[in-house]
Formats: sequence, C-alpha cells, structure tokens
Amino acid sequence: MFANEGDVLFAISSSGQSENILEGAREGLRKGCHVITLSAFQPDNPLRSRGALNFFVPTMKYGYAEILHLCLCHCILEGFMELGRFGGGLERE
Repeated sequence: MFANEGDVLFAISSSGQSENILEGAREGLRKGCHVITLSAFQPDNPLRSRGALNFFVPTMKYGYAEILHLCLCHCILEGFMELGRFGGGLERE
C-alpha cells in the first residue's frame, strides 16, 4: 500500500464485509492514515469499526447504497477543496 502517515484513506463497501477493503483499512490504520468508511446493509458490519469517521446507509439495496456513497464522496471532496486541503493543486471553477 502506498500511503504515508496522516493520509486519508476512503474504504467503501456496501456490505462492509469485503475482505480486501477490510485489509486495506487495517493496513491504513497500521500506517497512521485517517480512515473514513462508507458502508450499508447491516449497521454492525465490520468496516464501521475501522474508521475514524463512518458513513452508513441504512438500506439493503446496492443501487441506493452506491448512489448515496457517490453523493457523500462528492460532498467530502467539495469540502476539502473549499478548505484548500489540496495544496492549491485543485482550483474551483
């Protein structure tokens, strides 16, 4: 995994049980990353316990989970851009 301490890692899994995503979150935490999770289906899914910030979509439908995860990612990215967290590399139109 290419990550440095302090990086932000987004872990996205509708079920919250995808082993490769869980392993990525574990490794990110081990490296000192800030882990943000996006999951759905069951509120007690294992991914939710891995994040410093967790977004849960209370649905059992993939389509609803995925479209809400997409909206959340856009909102988070917009917030980072407004705060200037990208070192001036991205500019607003």
